[in-house]
Amino acid sequence: MIFFARNAYSQCGCSSAGSMGGATPFNLTDNRGVLQSKNLEISTFYRYSYASQFYYQDSKVGFGDEEIVNFHLLNLYSAYGLTQNLTLEADAGHFYYTTKNLCDTVSGNNFSNLNISAKLNLLNQTEHSINFTLGIGGKVPLTTDKIESIGYNMPVTAGYGVLLQMFIGKSVLSGDLSIMNYSRYEINSLDAQDYKFGNSLTNSFYFSLPVSKDFISHIELRNSFRNSDHINDSTLNNSGSYMFLISPQVSYHHKTWAFRLGGEIPIYKYVNGTQLTNSFTLHANISKSFDFTPRDEIYEEYLKYKDDFESYDDFKKQFGL
Repeated sequence: MIFFARNAYSQCGCSSAGSMGGATPFNLTDNRGVLQSKNLEISTFYRYSYASQFYYQDSKVGFGDEEIVNFHLLNLYSAYGLTQNLTLEADAGHFYYTTKNLCDTVSGNNFSNLNISAKLNLLNQTEHSINFTLGIGGKVPLTTDKIESIGYNMPVTAGYGVLLQMFIGKSVLSGDLSIMNYSRYEINSLDAQDYKFGNSLTNSFYFSLPVSKDFISHIELRNSFRNSDHINDSTLNNSGSYMFLISPQVSYHHKTWAFRLGGEIPIYKYVNGTQLTNSFTLHANISKSFDFTPRDEIYEEYLKYKDDFESYDDFKKQFGL
């Protein structure tokens, strides 16, 4: 979702007929479950979205390019393995946009929300390569400006909220192919101007397959559902939507560094009322991991064979240490 200050309208009266749909609230990271104990991950994420086509429900309206939105988001994400089964994470960012219509161009920028979560691993079976993790957290607004939606699923509102997460991972084909399901439900509250963004549910399936020692290919299939927005207890008819998209991605891994590039192509869009919809998205991610585990002879030996084990604890368990 793309948002802008409510008072940033065109001076000649040209304004959007609705909001814009189709993006992602996630950071691009290969690990949406928990980190190993005493491990830290820091990543920065850039996202560019372009929108130029209005939809009424699931049909195009207009000729296109009546209004064009360019949206840039730069996000910082960090996670720390507090224990072997509990990870704390936080992210926040800054966005910049331009909205151009037939008679004016409007631009603006602001901070996204601060999102803080705790994730608990409930199942990690090395034998069957299954991982199951649940998470809960909160959204804290970093701006008191009036915020209004012209889009779908960009991470900023002017109100507080609750985040619920679920991660399921499974390796098949002798561990070469990884299949992951990541779900996220966001519950939003009223902001200071009695505006409430619709709650949203996003569900993604990832298929990851190594193409060489350092490169991994990824395909993400994502559907997103967002309820309508409300202001002063009144429903905004041109808000809320259902989206389905495909996102091809490739990642490169070198020691403790990871780089990922990807794009998003909407496959199906359904919006309430009339809304400007996302045409495509490009994104890039750089991440760095740090291991603060105290090093002794046993741990140094584990590092030689770490790819064969789920964790350091799993390594010690296998050898009765």
